[in-house]
Amino acid sequence: MDTPELITHVPAERTWYVRHRNLRRGQPFETVDYGEVDQLETTVHMVLVLDGKEIGCATVQKEEREGGFGYRIRGMAVDEEFRGRGYGRLLMEGTQEVARELGTGLWCNARVVAIPMYLQCGFQQVGEEFDIPNIGPHYVLEWLPSQP
Repeated sequence: MDTPELITHVPAERTWYVRHRNLRRGQPFETVDYGEVDQLETTVHMVLVLDGKEIGCATVQKEEREGGFGYRIRGMAVDEEFRGRGYGRLLMEGTQEVARELGTGLWCNARVVAIPMYLQCGFQQVGEEFDIPNIGPHYVLEWLPSQP
């Protein structure tokens, strides 16, 4: 199987169909648009492309959290049929590279099913489980460039 290409600094709209298929299924398509933050110069969007099709995406947006975590990962997803092949790790490495270039840490609200992948990529789970309405249970995770 081919390895997908990670393309960074793409327009937000290139992430929307992957976001909808994986993160907002059954909800109105408009829920994939994060509004103004999607269009900010400080927001970085990336996609994984395999055979000319976007199969994964992630967004890194400026949103500070105490402890040196200046950017937040949002909308990270890989199409179901491509999960378990290390493609999520490729996206995660892309987000971590963006953070290193910016000299900051990352944080996110991660779905419970994604926790093992985040932990394998050096993130630390903090706090208690919480629910995001219409989406499901999540945990906060954090990563600093000094971590693996």
